[in-house]
Amino acid sequence: MQELKERIVKEGKVLPGNIIKVDGFLNHRIDTGLLTRIAEEFGKYFNMDEVTMVLTAEASGIALATAVATYFHKPMIFAKKAKSDNIEGGLYQSDIYSYTYKKKVTLLVSKEWLSSDDKVLIIDDFMANGEAMRGLCDIVTAAGATLLGIGCAVEKGFQGGGDRLRGVDSSVVAALLIKAIGKQLICVHVNHGLLRKGEPEQVIEVFQNQMDANLIYVDAVDRFLDKLAGISDPEQKRKIIGKEFIDVFAEEAQKLEGISFLAQGTIYPDILESDGIKSHHNVGGLPEDLQFELVEPVKLLYKDEVRVVGKALGLPDNMVYRQPFPGPGLGVRCIGAITRDRLEAVRESDAILREEFAKNGLEGKVWQYFTVVPDIKSTGIIDGKRSFDWPVIIRAVNTVDAVTAEVAQLDFGMMQHIVDRITHEVSGVNRVLWDLTPKPTGTIEWE
Repeated sequence: MQELKERIVKEGKVLPGNIIKVDGFLNHRIDTGLLTRIAEEFGKYFNMDEVTMVLTAEASGIALATAVATYFHKPMIFAKKAKSDNIEGGLYQSDIYSYTYKKKVTLLVSKEWLSSDDKVLIIDDFMANGEAMRGLCDIVTAAGATLLGIGCAVEKGFQGGGDRLRGVDSSVVAALLIKAIGKQLICVHVNHGLLRKGEPEQVIEVFQNQMDANLIYVDAVDRFLDKLAGISDPEQKRKIIGKEFIDVFAEEAQKLEGISFLAQGTIYPDILESDGIKSHHNVGGLPEDLQFELVEPVKLLYKDEVRVVGKALGLPDNMVYRQPFPGPGLGVRCIGAITRDRLEAVRESDAILREEFAKNGLEGKVWQYFTVVPDIKSTGIIDGKRSFDWPVIIRAVNTVDAVTAEVAQLDFGMMQHIVDRITHEVSGVNRVLWDLTPKPTGTIEWE
């Protein structure tokens, strides 16, 4: 919403600790006209006819949630942060950590006002780490209600809260299948230990709470990393990851009845590149004796076309335009044989890069950006002493269809700041390199 963006730039303040202050129009002094227009904007992304309850948390979210509820003639309830004497009966509750106030709080909603018959839209003024959203989602789940969506006026993207609530290709496929077969769909989230910082929680929020899907969570970190130990060839790594995914799916399917189909978020560039360039885990990485019939509804679409489908399905922009992330995850960004310490260096440097890009307004403007850590070391100086540590390589590119890509043009001062943070904050790293190679000759990912 352009008006809101302009007000934030003009009137917003950044306080120490990355606290964003917009209390002149959003959450202290209220511009009621602006809140009404924000409410109208939410109506473009959510099916308000289905909503039976607007839910928020006290105190700053109440004004915006009230504006949304009033505009669409819906009831509104807010989660309290302290139990009062006039709350009767049982309570739904969830413990969260408040980034602003640096303390744990408990969200409380009376069971009298939220039931399994409700279809809920969560509304809040800010999203930072996503804790309030997680807590409200927990309450919706505890009530047995249906979560239709989450809307926030301002997202502090550099803190990763929004990332924990999104997906792209897989989300579009899940949305398609949920519309087609509803609760017959079973989503299996396999945590292979190769996800970005905070991503397991993100997947759970998206599929279980936001999309109301049947979700099975499998912690397979040790299983995958043990299988990958000592394997340096990228093709072999992809095939191991692909096979283990299928094996886990098969094991989970055996615990259920009538599971004969496997749905994947395969897109056309995956197929093109698996023919002689690199095997994507969901294409060339699949075992020959696959025991499922594959369902790949977007496999003939390019990334930009998948986003169009997502918009048509009513998925919000912050989900549709999320930065891509490969199925093998950080396994193709930990170059060579994967070790747990080098994998952690990839994870932490990636988190710093994403935080700084968001701070500098590049989120949504640069198509994909990430770090890789190769299995090489060089001499450096840390705290006045010789070090022999890894380099971090940064890749930032823009593309439309993922078939070709151009290197993003970035501010050099920002690049220097990112280098300083990574070399001082990430253990085992003493250099940062920037990859300026377009596709072709390079691919977007390194492996």
